[in-house]
Amino acid sequence: MSRTPEEVLRTALIHFERVQQYAARNLDDQVVIDAICMRLSAAIEALTKLQPDVAERLFGDAWADMWGMRNRIAHGYLLVNSQ
Repeated sequence: MSRTPEEVLRTALIHFERVQQYAARNLDDQVVIDAICMRLSAAIEALTKLQPDVAERLFGDAWADMWGMRNRIAHGYLLVNSQ
């Protein structure tokens, strides 16, 4: 069953809200950084379920940068640094 754009966006927003909550914590704590990375990656991944025309309308040229950030997190996870 395909999810509606609203459902996809709600899922992504839940992850983005958690990112904000975690970012208010001690960023010297690697566990906090890991949690932020996982939620940010999950939010961006959720957005891939949008139809391409919807993603283009919402994010325009920024989508490539967003997906690139997800890839950097996913493939360079041990290298993420809060500094």
